[in-house]
Amino acid sequence: MLDRNETYEKLTAVVDHEIADKKELADLEYLINNDDDFKYEYLVQNSVKNLLKNKSHKISTPSIVLENVEKSIFGQTYQTDNKINWLDRITDFLFTPKYAFGAALILVLLIIFNLSSNLNSDEIFISQSGNNNAILQARDNYHKILAGELGVQFASDNPEAVSNYFQKSGVNYATIVPSFPKWNLLGGVVSDHDGIKLAHQAYASADGEVLYLYQIDQKYFKDKTVCVSDDMNKYLESNLFAKHRFEDEEMYCWKMNGKLFLLVTNEDPALIEDEFISKFM
Repeated sequence: MLDRNETYEKLTAVVDHEIADKKELADLEYLINNDDDFKYEYLVQNSVKNLLKNKSHKISTPSIVLENVEKSIFGQTYQTDNKINWLDRITDFLFTPKYAFGAALILVLLIIFNLSSNLNSDEIFISQSGNNNAILQARDNYHKILAGELGVQFASDNPEAVSNYFQKSGVNYATIVPSFPKWNLLGGVVSDHDGIKLAHQAYASADGEVLYLYQIDQKYFKDKTVCVSDDMNKYLESNLFAKHRFEDEEMYCWKMNGKLFLLVTNEDPALIEDEFISKFM
Protein backbone atom coordinates (compact mmCIF):
# COMPACT_ATOMS: atom_id res chain seq x y z
CA MET A 1 0.00 0.00 0.00
CA LEU A 2 1.26 3.49 -0.80
CA ASP A 3 2.20 5.79 2.08
CA ARG A 4 0.77 9.31 2.19
CA ASN A 5 3.75 10.90 0.41
CA GLU A 6 3.54 8.42 -2.45
CA THR A 7 -0.21 8.95 -2.64
CA TYR A 8 0.28 12.73 -2.86
CA GLU A 9 2.58 12.12 -5.83
CA LYS A 10 -0.09 9.91 -7.44
CA LEU A 11 -2.54 12.85 -7.36
CA THR A 12 -0.52 14.48 -10.11
CA ALA A 13 -1.20 11.48 -12.31
CA VAL A 14 -4.93 11.77 -11.52
CA VAL A 15 -4.88 15.43 -12.54
CA ASP A 16 -3.12 14.52 -15.78
CA HIS A 17 -5.49 11.58 -16.46
CA GLU A 18 -2.56 9.15 -16.48
CA ILE A 19 -3.97 6.44 -14.18
CA ALA A 20 -4.87 3.50 -16.43
CA ASP A 21 -5.63 0.99 -13.68
CA LYS A 22 -9.34 1.30 -12.80
CA LYS A 23 -8.96 -0.02 -9.26
CA GLU A 24 -6.08 2.31 -8.50
CA LEU A 25 -8.07 5.26 -9.91
CA ALA A 26 -11.11 4.29 -7.84
CA ASP A 27 -8.96 4.09 -4.67
CA LEU A 28 -7.49 7.52 -5.34
CA GLU A 29 -10.93 9.02 -6.09
CA TYR A 30 -12.15 7.59 -2.78
CA LEU A 31 -9.30 9.33 -0.94
CA ILE A 32 -10.03 12.60 -2.73
CA ASN A 33 -13.70 12.36 -1.71
CA ASN A 34 -13.06 11.35 1.91
CA ASP A 35 -9.78 12.95 2.98
CA ASP A 36 -9.75 16.76 3.22
CA ASP A 37 -5.96 16.96 2.79
CA PHE A 38 -5.99 14.90 -0.40
CA LYS A 39 -9.00 16.80 -1.74
CA TYR A 40 -7.27 20.15 -1.14
CA GLU A 41 -4.07 18.94 -2.81
CA TYR A 42 -6.06 17.63 -5.79
CA LEU A 43 -7.92 20.92 -6.24
CA VAL A 44 -4.70 22.93 -5.89
CA GLN A 45 -2.92 20.85 -8.52
CA ASN A 46 -5.90 21.16 -10.88
CA SER A 47 -5.96 24.91 -10.47
CA VAL A 48 -2.23 25.28 -11.06
CA LYS A 49 -2.53 23.17 -14.20
CA ASN A 50 -5.45 25.28 -15.45
CA LEU A 51 -3.63 28.51 -14.66
CA LEU A 52 -0.61 27.42 -16.66
CA LYS A 53 -2.78 26.08 -19.48
CA ASN A 54 -4.70 29.33 -19.72
CA LYS A 55 -1.70 31.63 -19.30
CA SER A 56 -1.73 32.68 -22.96
CA HIS A 57 -5.43 33.59 -22.96
CA LYS A 58 -5.90 37.33 -23.42
CA ILE A 59 -8.05 39.09 -20.81
CA SER A 60 -9.29 42.58 -21.40
CA THR A 61 -8.28 44.59 -18.33
CA PRO A 62 -8.65 48.39 -17.91
CA SER A 63 -5.32 50.15 -18.33
CA ILE A 64 -5.65 51.92 -14.97
CA VAL A 65 -5.79 48.53 -13.24
CA LEU A 66 -2.62 47.39 -15.02
CA GLU A 67 -0.87 50.61 -14.07
CA ASN A 68 -1.81 50.18 -10.41
CA VAL A 69 -0.58 46.58 -10.45
CA GLU A 70 2.73 47.62 -12.02
CA LYS A 71 3.17 50.48 -9.61
CA SER A 72 2.44 48.39 -6.51
CA ILE A 73 4.85 45.65 -7.60
CA PHE A 74 7.64 47.50 -9.38
CA GLY A 75 7.36 50.94 -7.82
CA GLN A 76 6.69 52.54 -11.22
CA THR A 77 4.52 52.31 -14.27
CA TYR A 78 5.66 51.55 -17.81
CA GLN A 79 4.80 53.13 -21.09
CA THR A 80 2.90 50.83 -23.45
CA ASP A 81 5.38 48.91 -25.57
CA ASN A 82 4.25 46.20 -27.97
CA LYS A 83 7.62 44.50 -27.55
CA ILE A 84 7.22 44.15 -23.77
CA ASN A 85 4.67 41.90 -22.14
CA TRP A 86 3.76 43.08 -18.63
CA LEU A 87 2.80 39.51 -17.67
CA ASP A 88 6.33 38.36 -18.54
CA ARG A 89 7.77 41.11 -16.29
CA ILE A 90 5.60 39.95 -13.39
CA THR A 91 6.52 36.31 -14.08
CA ASP A 92 10.23 37.17 -13.96
CA PHE A 93 9.61 39.10 -10.75
CA LEU A 94 7.85 36.18 -9.10
CA PHE A 95 10.84 33.93 -9.70
CA THR A 96 13.28 36.38 -8.07
CA PRO A 97 14.54 34.61 -4.92
CA LYS A 98 14.11 37.54 -2.51
CA TYR A 99 10.43 37.73 -3.46
CA ALA A 100 9.80 34.00 -3.07
CA PHE A 101 7.38 34.37 -0.14
CA GLY A 102 5.38 37.05 -1.93
CA ALA A 103 5.32 34.92 -5.06
CA ALA A 104 3.95 31.98 -3.11
CA LEU A 105 1.28 34.21 -1.54
CA ILE A 106 0.22 35.58 -4.93
CA LEU A 107 0.08 32.06 -6.37
CA VAL A 108 -2.11 30.88 -3.48
CA LEU A 109 -4.48 33.82 -4.01
CA LEU A 110 -4.67 33.04 -7.72
CA ILE A 111 -5.37 29.39 -6.96
CA ILE A 112 -8.16 30.25 -4.51
CA PHE A 113 -9.68 32.64 -7.04
CA ASN A 114 -9.56 30.01 -9.77
CA LEU A 115 -10.57 26.90 -7.80
CA SER A 116 -14.27 27.18 -8.60
CA SER A 117 -14.02 28.80 -12.03
CA ASN A 118 -11.76 26.39 -13.91
CA LEU A 119 -13.08 22.99 -12.86
CA ASN A 120 -14.45 20.76 -15.58
CA SER A 121 -17.28 18.27 -15.23
CA ASP A 122 -15.02 15.35 -14.18
CA GLU A 123 -13.24 17.40 -11.53
CA ILE A 124 -16.53 18.70 -10.12
CA PHE A 125 -17.94 15.19 -9.67
CA ILE A 126 -14.79 14.00 -7.89
CA SER A 127 -14.75 17.00 -5.53
CA GLN A 128 -18.23 16.44 -4.04
CA SER A 129 -18.40 15.92 -0.27
CA GLY A 130 -20.74 15.96 2.72
CA ASN A 131 -23.53 13.78 4.08
CA ASN A 132 -26.19 15.95 2.43
CA ASN A 133 -24.56 15.79 -0.99
CA ALA A 134 -27.04 14.41 -3.53
CA ILE A 135 -24.35 13.12 -5.89
CA LEU A 136 -22.75 10.97 -3.20
CA GLN A 137 -26.20 9.79 -2.08
CA ALA A 138 -27.07 8.79 -5.66
CA ARG A 139 -23.90 6.74 -6.10
CA ASP A 140 -24.41 5.02 -2.75
CA ASN A 141 -28.03 4.15 -3.62
CA TYR A 142 -27.00 2.79 -7.02
CA HIS A 143 -24.38 0.50 -5.48
CA LYS A 144 -26.94 -0.73 -2.93
CA ILE A 145 -29.33 -1.56 -5.79
CA LEU A 146 -26.67 -3.60 -7.56
CA ALA A 147 -25.77 -5.36 -4.31
CA GLY A 148 -29.41 -6.26 -3.67
CA GLU A 149 -29.50 -4.10 -0.53
CA LEU A 150 -32.05 -1.63 -1.92
CA GLY A 151 -35.15 -2.50 -3.91
CA VAL A 152 -38.19 -0.59 -5.12
CA GLN A 153 -40.85 0.10 -2.50
CA PHE A 154 -43.56 0.33 -5.12
CA ALA A 155 -43.13 -2.04 -8.07
CA SER A 156 -44.89 -0.94 -11.24
CA ASP A 157 -44.11 -0.38 -14.90
CA ASN A 158 -46.86 2.27 -15.09
CA PRO A 159 -45.38 5.83 -14.99
CA GLU A 160 -48.63 7.39 -13.78
CA ALA A 161 -48.93 4.87 -10.95
CA VAL A 162 -45.35 5.57 -9.83
CA SER A 163 -45.98 9.35 -9.92
CA ASN A 164 -49.12 8.88 -7.82
CA TYR A 165 -47.14 6.76 -5.37
CA PHE A 166 -44.62 9.58 -4.94
CA GLN A 167 -47.39 12.10 -4.17
CA LYS A 168 -49.27 9.81 -1.76
CA SER A 169 -45.99 9.04 0.04
CA GLY A 170 -45.35 12.70 0.85
CA VAL A 171 -43.12 13.89 -2.02
CA ASN A 172 -43.97 17.60 -2.06
CA TYR A 173 -43.01 18.41 -5.65
CA ALA A 174 -44.04 17.38 -9.14
CA THR A 175 -42.09 14.39 -10.43
CA ILE A 176 -41.30 13.23 -13.95
CA VAL A 177 -41.58 9.50 -14.67
CA PRO A 178 -41.18 8.89 -18.41
CA SER A 179 -41.39 5.56 -20.21
CA PHE A 180 -38.83 4.27 -22.72
CA PRO A 181 -38.83 1.61 -25.45
CA LYS A 182 -35.39 0.29 -24.42
CA TRP A 183 -35.80 0.30 -20.64
CA ASN A 184 -38.53 -1.05 -18.42
CA LEU A 185 -39.71 0.99 -15.44
CA LEU A 186 -39.21 -1.11 -12.29
CA GLY A 187 -40.91 1.20 -9.81
CA GLY A 188 -40.22 3.90 -7.26
CA VAL A 189 -38.71 4.57 -3.84
CA VAL A 190 -39.40 7.45 -1.45
CA SER A 191 -36.63 8.30 1.00
CA ASP A 192 -36.89 10.43 4.13
CA HIS A 193 -34.15 13.00 4.60
CA ASP A 194 -34.65 14.99 7.82
CA GLY A 195 -38.40 14.83 7.30
CA ILE A 196 -38.22 15.68 3.59
CA LYS A 197 -39.57 13.05 1.21
CA LEU A 198 -37.46 12.55 -1.93
CA ALA A 199 -38.28 10.60 -5.11
CA HIS A 200 -36.21 7.85 -6.73
CA GLN A 201 -37.04 5.52 -9.62
CA ALA A 202 -35.31 2.65 -11.40
CA TYR A 203 -35.28 1.20 -14.90
CA ALA A 204 -33.66 -1.89 -16.40
CA SER A 205 -32.89 -3.09 -19.90
CA ALA A 206 -33.56 -6.56 -21.26
CA ASP A 207 -29.81 -7.21 -20.93
CA GLY A 208 -29.75 -6.30 -17.25
CA GLU A 209 -28.34 -2.75 -17.36
CA VAL A 210 -29.69 -0.67 -14.47
CA LEU A 211 -30.67 3.00 -14.61
CA TYR A 212 -31.22 4.70 -11.24
CA LEU A 213 -32.77 8.19 -11.29
CA TYR A 214 -32.89 10.57 -8.31
CA GLN A 215 -34.92 13.79 -8.70
CA ILE A 216 -34.94 16.64 -6.17
CA ASP A 217 -36.73 19.97 -6.05
CA GLN A 218 -34.15 22.76 -5.87
CA LYS A 219 -36.11 24.50 -3.10
CA TYR A 220 -34.39 22.11 -0.71
CA PHE A 221 -31.00 23.48 -1.72
CA LYS A 222 -31.62 26.80 0.03
CA ASP A 223 -31.23 25.42 3.54
CA LYS A 224 -28.80 22.67 2.44
CA THR A 225 -31.26 19.92 3.38
CA VAL A 226 -29.82 18.21 0.34
CA CYS A 227 -27.43 19.81 -2.11
CA VAL A 228 -24.64 19.64 -4.65
CA SER A 229 -21.55 21.84 -4.63
CA ASP A 230 -21.68 25.45 -5.82
CA ASP A 231 -19.32 24.45 -8.63
CA MET A 232 -21.87 21.96 -9.94
CA ASN A 233 -24.69 24.51 -9.75
CA LYS A 234 -22.59 27.02 -11.69
CA TYR A 235 -21.58 24.41 -14.27
CA LEU A 236 -25.20 23.47 -14.93
CA GLU A 237 -26.13 27.11 -15.49
CA SER A 238 -24.20 27.07 -18.76
CA ASN A 239 -24.27 23.37 -19.75
CA LEU A 240 -27.16 21.02 -20.58
CA PHE A 241 -25.77 18.35 -18.28
CA ALA A 242 -22.64 17.22 -16.45
CA LYS A 243 -21.26 13.69 -16.66
CA HIS A 244 -18.44 11.61 -15.25
CA ARG A 245 -17.22 8.05 -15.72
CA PHE A 246 -16.50 6.33 -12.42
CA GLU A 247 -14.93 2.87 -12.23
CA ASP A 248 -17.96 0.83 -13.30
CA GLU A 249 -20.72 3.36 -13.90
CA GLU A 250 -21.54 6.58 -15.65
CA MET A 251 -23.16 9.47 -13.78
CA TYR A 252 -25.15 12.38 -15.19
CA CYS A 253 -26.55 15.50 -13.61
CA TRP A 254 -28.92 18.07 -15.12
CA LYS A 255 -31.55 20.64 -14.17
CA MET A 256 -35.04 21.15 -15.54
CA ASN A 257 -38.18 22.94 -14.31
CA GLY A 258 -36.71 23.76 -10.93
CA LYS A 259 -35.52 20.24 -10.25
CA LEU A 260 -32.16 18.51 -10.20
CA PHE A 261 -31.89 15.07 -11.81
CA LEU A 262 -29.13 12.57 -11.02
CA LEU A 263 -28.74 9.43 -13.11
CA VAL A 264 -26.34 6.58 -12.32
CA THR A 265 -26.12 3.68 -14.76
CA ASN A 266 -23.98 1.00 -16.39
CA GLU A 267 -25.79 1.47 -19.70
CA ASP A 268 -24.08 2.57 -22.94
CA PRO A 269 -23.42 6.35 -22.61
CA ALA A 270 -24.41 7.02 -26.22
CA LEU A 271 -27.84 5.50 -25.61
CA ILE A 272 -28.26 7.42 -22.38
CA GLU A 273 -27.51 10.79 -23.93
CA ASP A 274 -29.51 10.21 -27.12
CA GLU A 275 -32.53 8.35 -25.78
CA PHE A 276 -32.81 8.91 -22.03
CA ILE A 277 -31.63 12.42 -21.11
CA SER A 278 -33.16 13.83 -24.30
CA LYS A 279 -36.61 13.01 -22.85
CA PHE A 280 -35.99 15.66 -20.19
CA MET A 281 -34.64 18.44 -22.42
